[in-house]
Amino acid sequence: MKKTLVIIAILCMSIAGRADSLKELRDVRNAFLKVELSDWSVSDKTAEKFLEYSEYGIQNNCEIRQLYTEVAMPDKERQRLVALFDKSKRQWKDIDYTDMSRGSWKVALHMGRLQALARLYASGGYKSKELHDIIHAALGWWIETHPINPNWWHNNIGVPRKMAATMLILQKELSQKEIEGCLAVLDHAKFGMTGQNRVWLAGTNIVRGLFMEDEQLVRKAIAEIDDEIKVTSEEGIQEDWSFHQHGPQIQLGNYGLAFADNVSFWMRVFKGTSYQFSREKIKIIENYVRNGLSWAFWRGSMDHNYRGRQPFYDSGPGKAYAFAVVAENLADALNDSFFKQLALSNLEPEKHGNTLVGAKFFPRSDCGIYRSQDWYASIRMHSERTIGFERTNSENTLSNFSADGALLIMREGPEYDNIQAIWDWRKIPGTTTYEDGQPLKMDDSREGKQNNTKHVGGLAYGDVMASTMELERDGLHAMKTQFFFPGFVLNLGAGITSSRAEINDVTTAVEQNHLKGEVRQGKGWVWHNGTAYVSLDKQPLTVTTDVQEGSWKPIVPTYDGPLVRGKVFKCWIDHGALRSGEGSYAYAVLPGGTQSLATSWARAPKVKIVSNTDDCQAVRYGSTICAVFHRPGSIRVKGKTVSLGHPGIIIVKGNASKEYPLDEPVK
Repeated sequence: MKKTLVIIAILCMSIAGRADSLKELRDVRNAFLKVELSDWSVSDKTAEKFLEYSEYGIQNNCEIRQLYTEVAMPDKERQRLVALFDKSKRQWKDIDYTDMSRGSWKVALHMGRLQALARLYASGGYKSKELHDIIHAALGWWIETHPINPNWWHNNIGVPRKMAATMLILQKELSQKEIEGCLAVLDHAKFGMTGQNRVWLAGTNIVRGLFMEDEQLVRKAIAEIDDEIKVTSEEGIQEDWSFHQHGPQIQLGNYGLAFADNVSFWMRVFKGTSYQFSREKIKIIENYVRNGLSWAFWRGSMDHNYRGRQPFYDSGPGKAYAFAVVAENLADALNDSFFKQLALSNLEPEKHGNTLVGAKFFPRSDCGIYRSQDWYASIRMHSERTIGFERTNSENTLSNFSADGALLIMREGPEYDNIQAIWDWRKIPGTTTYEDGQPLKMDDSREGKQNNTKHVGGLAYGDVMASTMELERDGLHAMKTQFFFPGFVLNLGAGITSSRAEINDVTTAVEQNHLKGEVRQGKGWVWHNGTAYVSLDKQPLTVTTDVQEGSWKPIVPTYDGPLVRGKVFKCWIDHGALRSGEGSYAYAVLPGGTQSLATSWARAPKVKIVSNTDDCQAVRYGSTICAVFHRPGSIRVKGKTVSLGHPGIIIVKGNASKEYPLDEPVK
């Protein structure tokens, strides 16, 4: 009898435990729906921008397209979608259902609209029999037709991700046939892959588990994500808080943004439950966003240098809006107003100022960012250790020079937004490039995209940063160094040599952005849109303000619109063919500088160039000395000897200093 009572007690406890688990699982499902149905806009204006940056653009980034489903749909948009829906075909009239593009698959827009309408219907924003019938007709078309794209990503990740959310949103509305059809689509989302791809697949399985009330599946999927929340030397979050995917290349604006978006979403859903990530894992995500990802956004736009292979139309502001969603998630999950301020500064930059000031170099990615209160600068380089750019799915095909010392400077935010179609890609700001009479190089092999040296690096010390690279590509050699100070960026180039007979001209681009207002120029200086550019070695600055023409198609192949035209401010230094001897340059960029300041600097620079050779590039500004020793050596500055017994960077402030070793001497 006693034994029987014990067995009964154990069974009762087991049943109670299962009931508690089921209750918590349902609580998590409700939390998912609450977050999924949230409206991320802070005003009618921002809601319009969410729609504009997502569906109406020509981009194919999944996080930007998702913006379409993250705001309460305005009635005008609902009416548009209802009017466009062909009830007999169960399709939208403006979607090309024959499209098989690997990147921006137009057919996937069907699922995006379905999810958005289901969201509107379930949230109570609008209920009608007409909307109910359209939702179920559109769902029926997809699960019966089951369209497949040549790119596995759409079939295994993109579509199942939208279908899973739609299925859970409509759970009480679905017939058994619809449920079976939805699950068949979700069957493509098998566990596996690495980095963000693994996280996407796991997220779909979490939603499937919530729908099926399968606690084991939910916990297995969470474990998959948990395993990717780590600091690694492989794909994922790096120890310097940059993010890598598809090899050692910085992916803040593509996979890195998606990673933060997905994980922060689940942090918010699981908050306060037994499913939540550990404190250690949460801290990693917080550090990644706070010390890495968030630095690449300025006044409502993402830096072109960090958008990866996706510098397409509206990708700058679109990715900034996607990041605002990440920041809002973290503000809620961590109860931290810092992230709330980040969200607002990207959604409404005209109302909310910059909250991040300082210098940061990412040695794992050969990139750096400098932020003052009023302006932003970034440097993008690459070495034998890193991949400078990618062209997957035939995107970003003009990118050959995009990591050869690209120096982008912003004050207002949109300086480079939507300029890429009309850019002269041989004159990306900061880069030293060549003209050889041939189209831009299109070799997509690792060797074809590689900078053939390890002599690349950077060092941040307080409000000063120095970065340097030995450029060694395609018969062009240069020593390129940048010094970032609170009021300016000083750029030095030395040892610029071309060894290939086909190279007939070498240039260093100073700036190329949207023409805004007049351009003024004097002896040794140029001024445009509140920024001054000053030659410090008497070399002339060539300037054009022409109308430039181009197409988005080489950047995003599904673009089928007309040629784009626009006025561009372009400034560069012409080195000629460099058939004999070596070229050099020395110039300063003064963001916010007036014309009188430009004139003053042209006459008497406020910074002293101590050395600009292929042995050492060094400057002094006040009591601060910055030197890059490409070979072991020493310099004498104001009675002080600064030396390094190895290649490296040193910043000296008074009696204190900081060093960074470079991997190898120059070749």
